[in-house]
Amino acid sequence: RECTKCGFRKLWSSGVRKAILTQNDEVRANTILAGPEWKESRIHWRHYTQKVSDTLPQDGAEDDEYSPSASKNGRNLVLETTSGSLLQFLDRYEESTEKHASHRHLVSTERTASIAYDQNVRPLMITRHQDFAENGSIKNKRQVQSQYWITISYTLFISCVTWVRASEWNKDSGKLEVGTEVTAYGEKVGEPINLSSYWGTVTSILNEESEHYEVTDKDGTKHCHHRRDLRHRKNHNLVFGHVSDDKSHDSYAMQHFTTNELRELEKYMVENFPEDLPSGKIECLHTKSDNAASHFKSRKSMNYFSRLIEERGGPSKCAFVYSFGAPHHGKGKWDGAGGCMKHKVDQDTSSAMTMGTLPYTTSGYIETVTDVYESLVHHFERGEHRNKKPTQNGFDGWRFYLYTNKTNPVRRPDESITALKAISDNYQFVVRNEGVYYNRRRVCYCLHCIAAMREGFTELNG
Repeated sequence: RECTKCGFRKLWSSGVRKAILTQNDEVRANTILAGPEWKESRIHWRHYTQKVSDTLPQDGAEDDEYSPSASKNGRNLVLETTSGSLLQFLDRYEESTEKHASHRHLVSTERTASIAYDQNVRPLMITRHQDFAENGSIKNKRQVQSQYWITISYTLFISCVTWVRASEWNKDSGKLEVGTEVTAYGEKVGEPINLSSYWGTVTSILNEESEHYEVTDKDGTKHCHHRRDLRHRKNHNLVFGHVSDDKSHDSYAMQHFTTNELRELEKYMVENFPEDLPSGKIECLHTKSDNAASHFKSRKSMNYFSRLIEERGGPSKCAFVYSFGAPHHGKGKWDGAGGCMKHKVDQDTSSAMTMGTLPYTTSGYIETVTDVYESLVHHFERGEHRNKKPTQNGFDGWRFYLYTNKTNPVRRPDESITALKAISDNYQFVVRNEGVYYNRRRVCYCLHCIAAMREGFTELNG
């Protein structure tokens, strides 16, 4: 009989523990397992736990220099040492492993789905990863010591957008370098997805003149293919950085930034890559983020995401999917991009004092959120002074947008939105209409699911 709990529960609570102890937790005298070691308090163990600490003064006294966070309390991960008997240790271990097994299964399936998506995604499908970076600090190097503890911060919202280039995908000829990712027997853009196709990498050029290549698939099996049977998987990667003096990382800030970004992205693709957006509107979008309920996984955010299809043709034209990563496993290249941005701003702050004023910021220093924005545009979006070295997984472009409470504020209207049932238990959501979703407990992007996404989810397994 299958058990929904962790296997250790069957071994301990439903097995050995019952054989050792009576219902009153007394050691049985008539068992070979009986012994004093079960209840002797000689065991010490260490485990991670979260401690909740108040961010407000306990005595209620007011302090002009005290700047609490927006939340009422903070959670800190600490390593705790506990002492007890062998029985107590095994009881605690069982409690921990039950949650851990479920978590590891979630992490494993999410990682498998992420790899499958990267290998199976097709042209005309836009992929978008988003996250808030930790607030950056504007440190005035000219301030006196009494001013040092007054910190001016800014919000940085990061989004990495990727799609497969249709012009490269459709090519039947042309040299492929070793290490190039391809799809064997892949269909042309606009055709139904060939479910017999598979992902691989070019591991050898067998005959450059006749264009025969050795391709190794995901299982390590080697195949020989002519160039006409291989679709070149060349991605275009963009990074969007939204800089704001609004410090709230909530759903409304995410919505405001995303709305502007998608409209600018459509303009950018129409001007530079019209073959990748033939209708002029994004009709197939996969968005991914972490599990943060304050700004991503909430009724407000999900309702907003479902409304994005309105100005893009509605449910008959659009296939929009939102996937969430496993808790505490949401790091990616978008975090690296955000770290690079903040590091460059900090460098400019120091450079302005040691090398003179900055010619590309309004104040000549880094003193306001506008200066931060201008610094990022200079170093990343323009970057004429840099010697760019293209890399396989590098970014092809950077775009930045400035938001201030005076010129482009985040609106926070009063809304009443029906809650999504079991939102915390599901990790993949498919938009069917405004406020209407199909959901899955686990994320899947096998080739059949990718085909369903391209066909507007007329058929979806799950």
